[in-house]
Amino acid sequence: QVGVGETPPRHMHIHGSAAAQAMATRVAWVVVLLLSWLGAAMQLQPEAQLGFSGARACEKAPESTYVVVSVFAGRRNRMDIELVYLDRLLETCAVDEVHLWNHTFNKEDDAWLSTLRNRPGYTVLDVENFDDYQEAYKYYSRTGTNHTVRVNGVIVLGRFAPAWAGADEDNTIILKVDDDIAYIDVARFPCFIDYIRRTPEMFIVHANVVNNGVAAYYQAQQDPDMLREFPALSEYPSAPREQPVQYIQYGAGGELWNNATLALEVHHYFLRHMDRFVHKTGPRGERCIVYRAPEQRVGQGRFSINFFGARWGNWDRIAEIIEEAPVIGVSAHDETSITYMATLLQGITECIFPQMVVSHLASTRQGPELATLAGPDYRKLAKREEAAFAISAMQRASTESC
Repeated sequence: QVGVGETPPRHMHIHGSAAAQAMATRVAWVVVLLLSWLGAAMQLQPEAQLGFSGARACEKAPESTYVVVSVFAGRRNRMDIELVYLDRLLETCAVDEVHLWNHTFNKEDDAWLSTLRNRPGYTVLDVENFDDYQEAYKYYSRTGTNHTVRVNGVIVLGRFAPAWAGADEDNTIILKVDDDIAYIDVARFPCFIDYIRRTPEMFIVHANVVNNGVAAYYQAQQDPDMLREFPALSEYPSAPREQPVQYIQYGAGGELWNNATLALEVHHYFLRHMDRFVHKTGPRGERCIVYRAPEQRVGQGRFSINFFGARWGNWDRIAEIIEEAPVIGVSAHDETSITYMATLLQGITECIFPQMVVSHLASTRQGPELATLAGPDYRKLAKREEAAFAISAMQRASTESC
């Protein structure tokens, strides 16, 4: 093969007169240039459908960050939207690997998830117990015993190992993401990753999530129009608890979590005013919001873990906290363990990064109807975003001031 600007090798002889040889050479270069141009044009064209456009190989410099997205998957009727954004993050090398943990509950979703096993950049991991989410957290821990998982259909014994030899506990960021994230701000994603890497004192960093009770409280604080339209968001979410003793769990429950109608209205408000949700600082001018109810004195309360990131070195402790929760009388619920209990008993600090906006379709309490009602508008948004995506734009965003 002859590349653009290269001299054809000596073994490529063209018989005939010198003029014929020169003409043939010119034709060859025109063909090569035309093919190169067509290839580049094809890469820049937006996809006709939601979904895959192919991940490209990423070159890593010594100072690079290695990024893994771990998704508890996979409800096809929601996750097809999320794949648009994950595909683009892979293409632009903002993300290096996407792990899809098979927690499907019907044959149709399981069959669909299986079609992603050979998709570039994606790995499907199966577990013995679909209800057991602890295995995923243990898999990313660098300590403890090896774990048996099925990786793309092959049973393996081991734990997570980055595909890049330069990855270590400090420059590797692992994100836990729900499968019904209907919007990801890909332009500001590099700022989110950069903050997590450069702020080791933050144990976990959450995205600024639309349709998240605690995040909505702060969103309304920074948008007077939103607060006027949804006055219920002026109250920090909380819920009474009876076990192991009677207490108030801040961050749990709340009007948004319990009200699908309100959640749908918040989704529509976001889609009309997306720019109002992006802030470089929190209400007090802080770079990352250390969330906490105004009357709370210890701990930070519960936070719905729809989209968070942590340095690989912290995943040892994340797995330990979840595993130890039953010992102190708390269920091994990942969300309760690594937000409420971790900040209360472990002296851990977490925060919301207000620049990084994502949208979460629906919680279990809000019901599947919410995802059905909100989904079409987010699919339209994904189509518009997909048409506007360009690798050069992502590269510019990755170097902008965060």
